[in-house]
Parts: sequence; structure tokens; C-alpha cells
Amino acid sequence: MLACLAFAAVGCVGSDSDAEPSTQPAEEKPRLDSTRLQELELTYEVPAQVRQACAEARRLAVVRVICPPLVPDVPLTRIEGLWGSMVIDAEPRFYMLSFNNGGLPSDNKRHWITGGGKASVVEKWVLTDFQNEVRGDPELVRTTNVRGRPVSIYRFPPFPAGGPNGGHWAAFVQVGDEIVFASPHGRRYLGGAVEIALALAEELD
Repeated sequence: MLACLAFAAVGCVGSDSDAEPSTQPAEEKPRLDSTRLQELELTYEVPAQVRQACAEARRLAVVRVICPPLVPDVPLTRIEGLWGSMVIDAEPRFYMLSFNNGGLPSDNKRHWITGGGKASVVEKWVLTDFQNEVRGDPELVRTTNVRGRPVSIYRFPPFPAGGPNGGHWAAFVQVGDEIVFASPHGRRYLGGAVEIALALAEELD
């Protein structure tokens, strides 16, 4: 059973006691400039609705839920069942955050998902079709290196195959024994997906 979001039928050492505390500022995470943000249709202004979905997922998942610091710059629907967190009762070691489920392209409310969890769990529950009624595994298109991180690009089969990611192109980044990913509907938004996944990975470090 998926908690919080119902799928619509449409196509997340010790130290010496006298040692001086570090006064060095935390390393600033890389940020895209305004031109690049506009090109990729992304924003660092994360809507309260996204933070609400993150809070939902944190109540249900048993892994770290990373709230995306970078998101698609699109309107979000508030229609019940078309947005929120997705955490499966049977396997709470991964999560997804889904917005504009079903598309609504006439209002530019395109579907996008972020998520993460234990690598082996994400690989089983997201990158195979075993839980989907309509069969069709996502295809690994390529693995590339972006700013020192390996990024795996997957193409999901057209909906209704692919589950909630049907018709999406997605970027997956592994950090230790965890994976984070970003999955927008359509190949056009793959560049943005890569940047969102990298931003999630930075938060996971």
C-alpha cells in the first residue's frame, strides 16, 4: 500500500578535549547561475507544498528523506491524489515525492518525481517492473560523470508501464549505500533532472 499519495489512473569520532573547535565555514554547495536556471526551467525557491510532501515522507520512511533544494520551476496542482509522498508500507527504505501526477500539460504542470533510499531497494522497487501491473523495465541509456559524480540516465517505458515513472527520463546518483534520483516526464527535461539529482546528492554527503 502506498501511504499519503494515491496513484491516479493517468498517464524522495572522538577528539582531544583541549582541541580548538573548527572555525572554518562549511563548504558552500555549488549553485547554478540565473541563466542556467532559466535554460533548465529550475528554481532554488522551493514551494511550501514540496516541503510538506517531504515532511510526510519523513514520518513514514526509515531512511533519510532529502527534500530537493532545486526543483522544476512549474506550477503545482493541489488536487488530492495528484501530489505528495509515496512510501510503501512493505518497504519503507525508499521514498518518492511526486508532483503534478498525470501531467496537466496545458497549465505547464508537468509531472516530476524525486526520491531516494537504500541503493539495493531503489534498484529493486524503482528500476525493475516487478511491482507494476503493466510490465516493462526502465532502460539504462548511459552513465556519465558530472562534476566528479557518476550519473546514471534511465528511460522508463511509456505509461501505463513504468509505474509512476512511466514516460519519464531520470537521473540516478549513488552516494555510499544510498541512491537519490530525479525523474521528470519527457526527455526534454533530462538536463534539469541531472542537476536536481546532483543537488540531492550534495545534501546526502
